[in-house]
Amino acid sequence: MKALVNARLRILRGELKRSSKPEITDFRGQIRRDSPKCQTPLAPDKIAELVAQNVAGESVKTLAEWFGIPRQTVCRHAQRAGVIHQPKPFSDDDVTIMVALYQSGLGLKRIGAQMDASPMRIRRYLTGAGVVMRPPNGKTQIAAVA
Repeated sequence: MKALVNARLRILRGELKRSSKPEITDFRGQIRRDSPKCQTPLAPDKIAELVAQNVAGESVKTLAEWFGIPRQTVCRHAQRAGVIHQPKPFSDDDVTIMVALYQSGLGLKRIGAQMDASPMRIRRYLTGAGVVMRPPNGKTQIAAVA
């Protein structure tokens, strides 16, 4: 501990200088150091490629994995380019499959993983199809006493 304190004092007095660290880069370019999280800005040509693939129908999740960025960033780049994100509606066959899976006991998260949709989106389609939803986490509903 004493060595650390002495080294800190020497740095403050200017006797000991920290070495300048080389720039850190990955396959996308230079990584920013001034951010609390590790960030690498995408080059303009990569952003254009990302938007083009998104317009062509590639999913946000897949693009986020390919480019190594969060899904929200993919959406922001697409939004700045004027692309409006609307998930493709499920067909009647897809809804029938969802209903069958739900009635077989599968939960919303698992059905969502199979259908590549959020649990809340699955729930909207199920309730729209007239399915009575189970209580969450296997809890039993208490009957109302009149």
